[in-house]
Amino acid sequence: MRTKVKTILKITFSFSLLFILYYKIGFVKVSQTIRTLDLKYIPLIILIYITIHVINAIALKIFFHPVKKIKFRNMIKYYLSSFAVSLIIPGKLGELSIAYFLKKEDISIGVSGAVAIIDKIITLIIWSIFCVIGLLSFFELRASIKAILILISVIIILIFSISSETSRRIVKKYILKSYSQKFKGFSKTLKRYVRYHKKYIILNLGLTVVKLSLGALFAYFLLIATRNYLDLLTIMIIVSIVSIISLIPIAINGIGVKETLGIFMYGLVGIPGNVVLTIYILGLVLAYLSGIIIFLFVRNKN
Repeated sequence: MRTKVKTILKITFSFSLLFILYYKIGFVKVSQTIRTLDLKYIPLIILIYITIHVINAIALKIFFHPVKKIKFRNMIKYYLSSFAVSLIIPGKLGELSIAYFLKKEDISIGVSGAVAIIDKIITLIIWSIFCVIGLLSFFELRASIKAILILISVIIILIFSISSETSRRIVKKYILKSYSQKFKGFSKTLKRYVRYHKKYIILNLGLTVVKLSLGALFAYFLLIATRNYLDLLTIMIIVSIVSIISLIPIAINGIGVKETLGIFMYGLVGIPGNVVLTIYILGLVLAYLSGIIIFLFVRNKN
């Protein structure tokens, strides 16, 4: 019951924020921006969007290689299923549902969960690097240093919490309790990757930069379709800052939070609010349309 109430509150919060943004910027302005889109870029935008998902699946396949060689067609199915789940789970936690789907490959939740968490930490580190560049570029030095120190502290605490035997023991005893057996192999897999599979971690770092670049390219051509222009590095910085803040689990998949922060960040480099909101709405529509298609496809297969 409490979980349902929280979910309802998050949905209400997300769509309230969207409504306020629409109201403040103007429904007419946003609709005019949508109507005047340069449609010749739409096929390219969709192609980039599909490529992002393919690269994500390839990156996961490679990163799980030390655990098991998974066929690409299977991995993309598991990845897309977890992506669909992530659309309704706050703070991107739904993407960790890949651990559940990988049970079909006889990989335990503990093992796959450990690999998925390492992957997410690597993503957070890459976002943080670009976030630091952005903070130093857009804001005054004192405020930037404070934000950077907080960010570094959060990452250190997160890594320590996952790698520390004491913290894992506390999680087993007070949070997982009787479910702790389902996460067997978690600690062993973490240690194995850090000690023996560093090349996969380095490769994952590189692929994460590629994924971020493709995400920025997606936004780049959406901007061009609205007849606005911005360099890729700046977009990568903004995407990273927005992505980190949207991890805070106060909204469904960061909806409302991403748009609000995006309007603020893009506004710093002269992109109008109606254009930014249009870009985020188009991205949102594309994500949920693909989520519905994935859901219907998986249901028909079952």
